[in-house]
Amino acid sequence: MGPIHQGGSYGGDGHVDRGSTAVYPTISAVLQAEMKNENMLVRNFMGVTRTAVQNPYRPFYGTKGRLVEFETNYFPTTLPPELILHRYSITIDAVYDKEGKKLPEPKSKKLKQIIRLLLSYLESKNLKPKIHIATDFRANLICSGQILQHLWDPEIKYFHEDDNAPGINPPKYRLRIAETLPPLKVLELLDFLASTEIVARYEHRESMLQALNILLSHHAKSTRTITMIGGNRAYPRANSGDTEKQVLREGLQAIRGYFLSVRLANFRTLVNVNVSHGAFYEAVKLPKLIENWKSRKNLLGDDEKHWQKLEAFLKGVKLRTEYLRDENGNRITKVRSVKGFASPQDGGGETPPPHVELFVAPPSQVWFYFDGKREFSKQRYKLKDGKGVIKHKKISVDEFFASKHTITSNPEGKYPVINFGSKRDPTYVPAEACTVEPGQLAKLTPDQTDAMLSFAVRPPSQNASSIKFKGLPALGLSPEGPKMEQFDLKIDRKMIKVCGRILNLPPILYKGNVSAVSVRGGWNMLNVQFENPVPKATDKKLNNWGCLRLRDWSSNSASDKYGSAISEFRRIFGNCGIVTGHPLQEWTLKSDGRQDFTDRIHGGTIEGTIREAHWKRMNILLVILPTKEIVLYNRIKRCSDVTEGIHTVCVIGQSDKFFKVNGTYLANVALKFNLKLGGINHKLNDVDMGIISKGRTMVVGIDVVHPSPGSGKASVAPMVASIDKDLAQWPVDLRVQVRKGQEMLDKIREMLATRLTLWSKHHNAYPENILVYRDGVSESQYKQVLDEELKHMREASERQYSAVHQTPPRFTLIIVGKRHHTRFSPPPKHPASDNNGNPNRGLVVDRGITEARNWDFFLQSHTAIKGTARPAHYYVLWDEILTNMKLDSVHESIEPGIQPADRLERLTHSLCYLFGRATKAVSIPAPVYYADIACERAGRYLAEVPTDSESATTDKTAMTDTQRTKLCHDLQERIKVHEALKDTMFHV
Repeated sequence: MGPIHQGGSYGGDGHVDRGSTAVYPTISAVLQAEMKNENMLVRNFMGVTRTAVQNPYRPFYGTKGRLVEFETNYFPTTLPPELILHRYSITIDAVYDKEGKKLPEPKSKKLKQIIRLLLSYLESKNLKPKIHIATDFRANLICSGQILQHLWDPEIKYFHEDDNAPGINPPKYRLRIAETLPPLKVLELLDFLASTEIVARYEHRESMLQALNILLSHHAKSTRTITMIGGNRAYPRANSGDTEKQVLREGLQAIRGYFLSVRLANFRTLVNVNVSHGAFYEAVKLPKLIENWKSRKNLLGDDEKHWQKLEAFLKGVKLRTEYLRDENGNRITKVRSVKGFASPQDGGGETPPPHVELFVAPPSQVWFYFDGKREFSKQRYKLKDGKGVIKHKKISVDEFFASKHTITSNPEGKYPVINFGSKRDPTYVPAEACTVEPGQLAKLTPDQTDAMLSFAVRPPSQNASSIKFKGLPALGLSPEGPKMEQFDLKIDRKMIKVCGRILNLPPILYKGNVSAVSVRGGWNMLNVQFENPVPKATDKKLNNWGCLRLRDWSSNSASDKYGSAISEFRRIFGNCGIVTGHPLQEWTLKSDGRQDFTDRIHGGTIEGTIREAHWKRMNILLVILPTKEIVLYNRIKRCSDVTEGIHTVCVIGQSDKFFKVNGTYLANVALKFNLKLGGINHKLNDVDMGIISKGRTMVVGIDVVHPSPGSGKASVAPMVASIDKDLAQWPVDLRVQVRKGQEMLDKIREMLATRLTLWSKHHNAYPENILVYRDGVSESQYKQVLDEELKHMREASERQYSAVHQTPPRFTLIIVGKRHHTRFSPPPKHPASDNNGNPNRGLVVDRGITEARNWDFFLQSHTAIKGTARPAHYYVLWDEILTNMKLDSVHESIEPGIQPADRLERLTHSLCYLFGRATKAVSIPAPVYYADIACERAGRYLAEVPTDSESATTDKTAMTDTQRTKLCHDLQERIKVHEALKDTMFHV
């Protein structure tokens, strides 16, 4: 096979930016050989189909586009063929302490310490022959040999990781070790990866990947100077020598860590390593953290609101105390979570209750009572004077800790007393006795988020350097790594190179099939008009619109700019093709200065004004906000979308926004106006739209968005679906999931039924094909998507189609992955790289890091403004459209000579240019993007749901099915969009 040159000598068609004259480097001989082997492998699978529960084989590799050779963050791994991995599960029996009290099931750090002590126990047995052991420090051991059965039930005497030995009568944990069969033979995996036979199978794929991931992540999990988040993200501690970190202010710091995962590809095993960034509490003495928080927020004085904010900041934070001693004087280390500050409302579980002078009282003003056997407030220590034990003495926290533990509080009383118990049964400890445990993730404020982004957003070359020179050693993946040596594993320190292709950028068409001018990352709208502006008749004006202006009581600076801004607004709309009259009515509401915009406005209310606009049959309302106020925005959207049924477009009326009279800003507003009112902003040509251009294929986008842990919010599932062949309009059906955190859609039958009904209103028939892009599921859930969601979508369609005697539709189901860790990096000054060092948009990679037995690919469709671009991953889970022989004549009439892999890659790429709210390519297909922003809108409708109601959705055991159904119904009513808007793009 000769050298591969760009421009089509390897099945390519010179598909690149129109007008590009760049000459790309020749693909290396090594990659040419790899591509040849991959082609031979995939030809063995061509024409072979799988059963309904399986995935389609790759029909072939894509060929369209100009070939490029890029580096990717995968490292080739060599596994010894003779290695056999023995697996053991670990369970812990119920254990009682010395007083006969049943101990709670150990979790997190205590469980990790127990397994660390188990490893020490096994090592002390001098196993012969020598057995090497790795663990996930939760429930599994991976061993190079068999552990003798008489060692399967050890009893572990527990002591804290910072202590040297167990104390007197320590807690004892009886462990049970059980072998998981069969042992995993590496040779069987290697034979499978090397096989070119279609019948080749490896039944233990997932088990082997799990074992290898445990083995390779053992070093990071066992290293005390590294914090592991989840099973595969490692963050070096801030005080480690070469940790990359940055102060985020207010007691937090950003740390650069590393992600690790073992992946299988054609003929080889790879390790994917990527940078990962986390925000952590500073691991300092608690008074120091408080000072950092207060000073950086510039908080002075004793304002109770500030202390409440500090209490909220510290709630749930784990603090370490070391003032206790056992009977032999050995230190007792305790790690407990902050429940709050000492408060006058504390007590009720004790008689007499503690006495707290005021909220955030210093230790000298917080008292508790004790007797000779047990101090109240759980201090559990006797305080003696010269006469012995004092009975029922009232003592301050300050006095108690000074006399009993020689811990002196700040004389000025600057720091609050921490409550580790509950409000009913508090446990008080002065801040001076506490240290923040390292490795605790923290939530960020908007300002901290900006600082975090400035630290995390870097070009690919810098991330690659961190991975190679800091990540691999930190993860123990260097040759010196203990587990690498013990198990005879070898990881190449050089990232692999893969062959990709730069696809052609589709021309963007506006009214009269005029093409937009391409610019970096997108295109501009100079001298073009919307493909279908509203109102559709060009001799009519958009008159039935209004303007609501909200002004801050103290703001007068922009008052003279309103008129000129509205005039420019109308002029820009005219340039886009929307002839706009004066607002039918204008309202100005001004804050009274005592309350913010989330309350009442002089001259009326926001809700009353929106209602009035609806009564006057306005179909859209421009709302000018004084600032970017989230609560106010949520309030407006719920009132307009759910309650009244009138479109609203919100702009920020600051001097650098709407009142700047900026043409680009106003043109973006026009994009939203046109979409909301049913217009078409732009379209693509028939070739780039493929089978969609025939008008008989509905494209669907599905997602499920879960709330952050502890927020109490509900999970929301949207389904958007196209209604026209130009893929301009994407109405959505929003549903609340019955159970929070549930990934599979509860109401997918009903949701698809509504989309099919809407399609039929526009076409007088149902679609012949349904192309589904499903976001938000992991690899482990693929089969569940097939067995549940696809099955229910088929049932919904068959019911509706049979009623009108129409043949049921063909389905193609594609999983979209955004949360993976694959990145691509061009060589310096490569002609297919952008100014940030990322690949040019349109990069598709379906070789090198994929498997021939699966149909998947990576696509970077967008240009990253800064930082490292993240491609999306696409996995074909089910296909009846792209490789359907019955459709070949249709495909050939649109895309002559194009094969299924190229059809899918080109169509998916084109869909990234159809997000109508922007004049640039986005990183995921439009239906997925619209589903995502629809979820965000539903979250705004639910923003004001009472916390108690929301939190009930998280308590699966406490709620009956009836209660859960009612709660789901109530939440569904809150996101039920008004009848007048439900079939429109209200969500853009």
